Amino acid sequence: MENFFDITTTDISLYNAFCKQTRRTFWTFLYNLAQREDIYSTHLTNFGPYKEPEQNDYYVFSNGSEIVILTKDTYTLKQENTDKERGIYCGSPINGLVPVLDITRFLMRRTNIVAPDVKVQSIMLSDRECRDDLMECMYGNEFPFFIIDNLRTLNKRPLEVNEEHGEKGKSIIDAILHCNCISPEEDEDTVENRLKEYEDEDEDENQNENENEDGYEDESYDEEEEDSFDRALQEVLDSVAEDARERRNNLFSVTHNEIEHNATASVKVEILRCNHDPHLELMKLVGCTEIKRRMDDLLSLSIYNKLMLKHFPNCKQHDISLHSIFFGRPGTGKTTVCKIFGALLHDAGVLSSGHVVVCDRGTFVGSLWGDEERAVREVLEIAKGGVLMIDEAYLLNSKHDHDPGKLVLQLLMNILADENKRDIAVVLCGYKEPMKKLLAMNPGLDSRFPNKFEFQDFNVDELLEITQRRINEYEYHFTDKAWDKYRRIMADAYQTRDPDTWGNARFVANQLEQIYIKHASRCVRHTPKDISEMRTLTSDDIQPIEVPKPRTRMGFC
Repeated sequence: MENFFDITTTDISLYNAFCKQTRRTFWTFLYNLAQREDIYSTHLTNFGPYKEPEQNDYYVFSNGSEIVILTKDTYTLKQENTDKERGIYCGSPINGLVPVLDITRFLMRRTNIVAPDVKVQSIMLSDRECRDDLMECMYGNEFPFFIIDNLRTLNKRPLEVNEEHGEKGKSIIDAILHCNCISPEEDEDTVENRLKEYEDEDEDENQNENENEDGYEDESYDEEEEDSFDRALQEVLDSVAEDARERRNNLFSVTHNEIEHNATASVKVEILRCNHDPHLELMKLVGCTEIKRRMDDLLSLSIYNKLMLKHFPNCKQHDISLHSIFFGRPGTGKTTVCKIFGALLHDAGVLSSGHVVVCDRGTFVGSLWGDEERAVREVLEIAKGGVLMIDEAYLLNSKHDHDPGKLVLQLLMNILADENKRDIAVVLCGYKEPMKKLLAMNPGLDSRFPNKFEFQDFNVDELLEITQRRINEYEYHFTDKAWDKYRRIMADAYQTRDPDTWGNARFVANQLEQIYIKHASRCVRHTPKDISEMRTLTSDDIQPIEVPKPRTRMGFC
């Protein structure tokens, strides 16, 4: 089955995020985009190169560094068949690109004045299958352009916008709307006007064309004639999105994060709240391609269950086990993905809250006999509706027969066997080899945790990409010399690393922390002449940090 959520890209460009969508994912994507606080979007109907209202109707989205323009092409089946009868099947679709060109260039002229560094890109939405033909027509165009086609309900559904958030994007759009540096002549310089200058309209031919159109039977799409599965699938996706909308601002019911071992001892657990936009967060992850695909498949099965239940109420539902094992070394993204995992399951309506409760051996093992059972039940109660993440889970199963950790695992399996405990996902995390030994020593775990995700170490290029994304959060940038120095340090550290102690993204975080401290110290002691240099990281700011070397192993032959 085709994936319902196209979330396999690591590119976080707003335009490229649009380009990843299909007719099955577009409406859910657009809904999620309208919830983001860093994206401004609005619907414009009285601004542009045309005077006619029907030609002056488009949507703009901006994150402060990009502007994406959405235009609608509702070229109906009646029009298409009429053009076929007239023998000009390719003429009208191409002419339909003219408003797109004009509106985009109109905004580009203003953007180049008020915000020259901002990219202007264009997306056309169409209710017919036309992408290949029209994309070929736009080859070599001066601005990025893409088509999301086959949106069969395009003329029946409004596009959601968010005019309350995205201050950077809003300020740019407002500046463009009030730009008065363009002359009226430039505003009227459109492709449509230039075409009119070279083409004489034949009134008789137009009259004949009108007569043909009047006499042609309307064969526009009837919703009942659309592919039943596609239509039903879209209804389920809409329902899921609507449910997520209602729950979006509701916090989970957990009011405490303290586990009581006994009357004199207790321990706190970390609770991570649900991601606001888990699909975009998953897209932004560096690497993890296989993990993204596997999670996509798991979500697809839950959507499929809803689809089958809607049309076959008495059919048996597929059992979906959410319990998972995450193999991987520190810093490979296990906690980050776990948080996204909970939010994705929440948005799909599988989990009621989607929060993540982070635990380890110390959360469960107390000082008195019986502490373990009390702790397990309290933790499961707090994690209800979300994800229970147990880090370094292999520490619960030592070689000692009377280790209380063994009781914790047995209690977990017994409680999770209860069919009523469906509103929770348990994720066991840890190094690959110790986790495999844990599963081998306790076969019951293997059957209870069928979903296994392996987190690979990041390579040097991925570590550099993580670095760029992290410094962008603070709006820093490296000088060329500084970046070359940083790359060399990262490559050397990677080559000499000890795989057992290598920190992956944590190593990057530690390295950047030292750079930030050095940079702050330099700026305070020697105030830059240009205030913009406060965000410039130089080679003087970059100092290598110690990399744990491989341990020397001694033994006897």
